[in-house]
Amino acid sequence: MREYTTFTDIRDAANNNQIFVLLVKSKNCGVCEAIYERLLSLTEKYGQVVFGFCMSEKVPEFTGQNLIFTVPAVLVFADGKEVERQARFIDFKSLEEAIQSIINSRGK
Repeated sequence: MREYTTFTDIRDAANNNQIFVLLVKSKNCGVCEAIYERLLSLTEKYGQVVFGFCMSEKVPEFTGQNLIFTVPAVLVFADGKEVERQARFIDFKSLEEAIQSIINSRGK
């Protein structure tokens, strides 16, 4: 899973990939690390989805413009548009359903 360190990199990843999942985390956040590990397992299951993460401290412009006030936060983008967001309490069943729904809508 790639780390994104600039606002431009995140925007480009969202716009240039059909499905992009971004974890926003923070240093010294144990829950963030647990969520990161769970997302790593999804990268194997959904090979057609691009997964990445960013540290909230390194991209304040992104977190500010996207109204991310707490971590962990998981954002799902489809063709550059945010279609799913979860913060603090991540429901992986709902997250996988959202990803699968996007995949199914594309007929893949």
